[in-house]
Amino acid sequence: SIGGTAGFNALEIHLGFDPSAVRPLRVRTRSDARGAMIGWQENEPGEMTIVLASAKTIPAPARNAIIIDFEVVGELRRSAVRSARVAVDDDDARIRVTRGRRRR
Repeated sequence: SIGGTAGFNALEIHLGFDPSAVRPLRVRTRSDARGAMIGWQENEPGEMTIVLASAKTIPAPARNAIIIDFEVVGELRRSAVRSARVAVDDDDARIRVTRGRRRR
């Protein structure tokens, strides 16, 4: 979930992950962020950046606004994915990384 703001139109997340455990497959919007433009790139092994922009203000706290699908490629540990830095409309914010169900 995304908190620390009343609502937002732009979001930038720098996310760290353990490349020996997981590999990012896709990033998509959900719920209140549906319709927003979203992009992502893997900067280097273990680091990715996600950007989102919306003409419509996305209310906060935004729960499940962005879903990131990872492929498990090794031993999965609780710390396999972690947030590093988040900016919402050019201000610092916080996110909560939650773990979904593992698909087989």
